Amino acid sequence: MGEEKKLIADLLFDFASSAPGPLVRDASEVVELLRDIGGLAARCAPDIAAFNERFQRFQDGRAAERVADAFFGSPVRGQGQ
Repeated sequence: MGEEKKLIADLLFDFASSAPGPLVRDASEVVELLRDIGGLAARCAPDIAAFNERFQRFQDGRAAERVADAFFGSPVRGQGQ
C-alpha cells in the first residue's frame, strides 16, 4: 500500500490489522494468490465476515427505508404494503 493511502487509512483505523485478506505489494503477488482462489476464499471467509460486520453491516440495500422509517415512523405492517 502506498504511504499516502496508508496514512489516510490509518487515520480511521489500522487497515493492515483489519484487512479481511492478505495485503499485496505487486501484481505478481496477486497472481500467486489467485492461483488458488478457492483456498484463499476459504481461508479469508471468517475475516471477511468479521470485516463486513464491523464496517458494512448497514450495507444491505435498505438504507433509504431506514431513513424514511426514522423520519416518518415505521409503517404499520399490513397497511400500504
